[in-house]
Amino acid sequence: MNKHGGYKGNVAGIIDFSVNINHLGIPARAAGKLKDAIEGLGRYPEIDGASMCAYIEERLKAPRGSVILGNGGIELIYLFARALRPSKAIVVQPTFNEYKRAFEMNGCDVIDFITHARDAFVPDMEKLAAMVRSERPDAVALCSPNNPTGVQTDPGKAAGLLEAVKDVGASLLIDESFIDYSGGASFLDAIGKYPVFIVRSMTKFYAIPGLRLGYCIGNAGIINKIKQHKEPWSVNSLSLSIIPELFEDEEFADRTLDEARRGKAALLEALGAIDGIEVYPPQANFVLCRLERGTGDMLNEYLIRQGYFIRTCTDFCGLGDEYVRIAVRSAAENRSLAGHIRQYMEGVEVQLG
Repeated sequence: MNKHGGYKGNVAGIIDFSVNINHLGIPARAAGKLKDAIEGLGRYPEIDGASMCAYIEERLKAPRGSVILGNGGIELIYLFARALRPSKAIVVQPTFNEYKRAFEMNGCDVIDFITHARDAFVPDMEKLAAMVRSERPDAVALCSPNNPTGVQTDPGKAAGLLEAVKDVGASLLIDESFIDYSGGASFLDAIGKYPVFIVRSMTKFYAIPGLRLGYCIGNAGIINKIKQHKEPWSVNSLSLSIIPELFEDEEFADRTLDEARRGKAALLEALGAIDGIEVYPPQANFVLCRLERGTGDMLNEYLIRQGYFIRTCTDFCGLGDEYVRIAVRSAAENRSLAGHIRQYMEGVEVQLG
């Protein structure tokens, strides 16, 4: 199986920088609502969460019937692949490896569109559109902001891709699970005209990975196909109960974004001052780095002894063992981690020298 999901070792007190979860924890309003909702566990939830789908559509000003809820964004990714059954798909890499796995589990041939460090991992949209027209896939997957590179694709620069996808009869899966952190533009306006399926996770921003909650907004044609394959009751009553609390807690959202801005600035500054590390500034709450000395596994072994854990990247297509991904936590924690990374890099330099 895959490497994501956080630290699974037996060292107590590890500060986990490998997961891109809001370090502030679950919002207090949502936690209080969960306690109240326990009394309703003796009743079945809505079979498809229809009232909360309508609520999200209203919040996002999305067309009626364009939203589906899922047991985390991951359910919706696999549901997309299972319902549409593409025979060929293009995945923009390096990226979250579940898109490729979902496609391949359903008998789909996957073509990797590789982005490169020399371009700061920014996809060339003209080349991607040209590949779509030449390969004529049934599906294309693009993460924006992308995990692990942190690159966000501007919908205004993706017009050629959208037209190509439409012209060849493909569907475009856009994973916007980290868009709450970016402040960038969404592909939401494209769903009326183009075959677009946007996945959003509520796990990361609201720190509820144990609840499993996500949703998608999609073109009517795709949504109708997916509804035919979706299992009933995949979202429990606890998750359904807190959706309004999450969307309406503006104080928590503002505090999270302020903390993320300060934390990311501190992390980028501290990492950027370390000799032997190349840092790729992100539009998300994590930072991709390339080590010029040593490997990610070597660094992680050292950091675990110091009480920290980061994400190695060898399971990301197109990345080698010299890459690591570091989540943004508090400014103080970020500086402390960077201090230990500096010590490691200085030690490696001495050993190799």
